[in-house]
Amino acid sequence: MIPLVLATGFLGSGKTSFLRGVAQRECTRHLVFLVNEFSPLDVDGAVVAEAAEDVVRVSGGSIFCRCVVHDFITQMKAVPERFGTIDGLVVEASGVADPGVVGELLQDTGLDALYELRTVVALVDPGTLPKLLKTLPNMTAQIRAADVVLVNKCDLFGEGEIASAEKLVRELNPLADLHRTAFGAYDGDLFALRSAGQPDGDYAACRDPNYARFT
Repeated sequence: MIPLVLATGFLGSGKTSFLRGVAQRECTRHLVFLVNEFSPLDVDGAVVAEAAEDVVRVSGGSIFCRCVVHDFITQMKAVPERFGTIDGLVVEASGVADPGVVGELLQDTGLDALYELRTVVALVDPGTLPKLLKTLPNMTAQIRAADVVLVNKCDLFGEGEIASAEKLVRELNPLADLHRTAFGAYDGDLFALRSAGQPDGDYAACRDPNYARFT
């Protein structure tokens, strides 16, 4: 079974910096990174590829929406054949993803025979979190699904803003492992943790009314 880590967080929360940090700290492990870009232009994948050798890219929508999920499943199934024996797969979901459906997806597609979900990580920006929780329901879903929540960019905010963000996180997910970080720098062993199971969710529609895409 391949250990699987899922990273979520809205645009600007620091997911790409987090992935680069994982690649640099886990250089003795053979990891594959699957980067999901909501935009048809691949930006994050190119940045992650600067630090990680093996990067798979899925662009043009959320991996948990009906119009992209088949591409995501195909890429997941191909990873062992393409990269051989690996020590783990790190998936960066797009910033608008609702990760609640990940457990169902693995089970329904038979991917649970290849992958074991170890950890769901959510990164949050103290500056934008209060507004996002009021306007975008998937932000709430990301925090509730998380085993680890990183209140990131703590180098840019004061104690009041950071503490307020932590309070919001705790109200949604009191059991999450909560950390303050800068540049997404988390030194815990993500692959040693065990996911406690994800809340129920459903695949997003291809045209989610909460979001608009432009290039």
